[in-house]
Amino acid sequence: MKICKVLILFAFLGFFSNAFSQHLICGKVINQKGEALYPANIKLKNSKSGAITNNEGSFCLNSLLKAELIVSFMGYEAVNKKIIFLPQQKDTLILIVMNEKKIDLKEVEISASNIEVITKDKRIWITDYEFWNDNIITLNLDENNRKLSLINHSDSLIWETELNGSIARSKRMYKDFMSNIYLLSDDSAFQVTNKNESIYFFPGVALADFNKLILPSMGKCGDKIIYRVYGPHNKSVYYYLINQEKKELLYSQRDVESEIYCDDIFKEANKNGNPFSAKEEGNLDSYPIVIDNEQSKDKRNNWKLGISQRTIDKRFDMVFYFKILALPLETHLFKIEDKIYIFDHFASKILVYDCDGKLLHDINTFYPKRKDIVSKQLILADNKKDVYALFLNDGLYSIQQIDLISGKLKGSEIKINQPFVEKINVYNNQIYFIYKPNKEDARKRLYRMKK
Repeated sequence: MKICKVLILFAFLGFFSNAFSQHLICGKVINQKGEALYPANIKLKNSKSGAITNNEGSFCLNSLLKAELIVSFMGYEAVNKKIIFLPQQKDTLILIVMNEKKIDLKEVEISASNIEVITKDKRIWITDYEFWNDNIITLNLDENNRKLSLINHSDSLIWETELNGSIARSKRMYKDFMSNIYLLSDDSAFQVTNKNESIYFFPGVALADFNKLILPSMGKCGDKIIYRVYGPHNKSVYYYLINQEKKELLYSQRDVESEIYCDDIFKEANKNGNPFSAKEEGNLDSYPIVIDNEQSKDKRNNWKLGISQRTIDKRFDMVFYFKILALPLETHLFKIEDKIYIFDHFASKILVYDCDGKLLHDINTFYPKRKDIVSKQLILADNKKDVYALFLNDGLYSIQQIDLISGKLKGSEIKINQPFVEKINVYNNQIYFIYKPNKEDARKRLYRMKK
């Protein structure tokens, strides 16, 4: 009798352990046209856990043996998706197709009384913008005209130039730590400068060189430059202070568990030779896509998101490596007054250094644990003192200021109650952003909102 009770107890414990073990769900959210939906909100029913899709519509989250996902996106009908893991199954890959609601999205207009448009009818194709010498430089692209314009905050034109040749392929802008402006195309970077009321473009450099030489320079503190370097699999990050060619490690962070897992996947996939080279990295059509544990023949499933499916094909681990785990470990660095602030969301800390690299103190934070935080973006206001965290819930953005003494959020959360918002900044105590009336409309204008 005692033996039977012991066996029953062990069986119960085994079931209990299996029922509450963690399983990985990865997937992609698309519409009926096969377009990725970003940012869609994914929540686990009866749980505080959730995720937000990236700009490719992809997401990953952990769940128990049985789960029900609730997927929502502005302008689309919510979707409930039940997931049941098979015995010994640890991972699954799903595709979620959402249907548009029966409304005319073109009727959605900015209507809040505290929101006003900056760029009027002459500039309705704003692709990107940056603040430059108390003015605004805008990149304006439509089918026929590609222009760079400098305007003031009342939309009065200061100068404007038409983009020609290879510069006309520029799609976005980048502002470095010395306030230099660059136009970036898919393969080149062009520095913009003006002198004697004329605009000049420095000769383009390869985007690979730009990413290697310019982007890693995070800021300048005194006579030293702060430089960022990523380690193996982008799962470790290092900040250095460089002065007269002397390099001193300022701060480092490692996601050791993911780094080791990436290493194992890489070694396993290359045991018998590299299954595909770096040039083939984006060509994943020959790799199996698993939808609810069955191979799918639907072309809509060719969305190139991988997950570790060890029971199907070892090569699939390599896809998982490149598309999911190789995403960089994110930390943020700002120079505020005469100090260096490193915002480490992985460790939930803010570390404060002086310009000589001495750690003054660190601050514990709690806001990075919020599921709706956009962890890859913090906003430094134009006064170079105020830092804001960016949040995203059901397709709508909000920001809230971070207290640099306590590490907590302070003040009220400021919501931008409009969908399809891009590139949010804070200037002169106002929120600036690009907005378009609906997802299909290419017209974009620059708006500002009082805090």
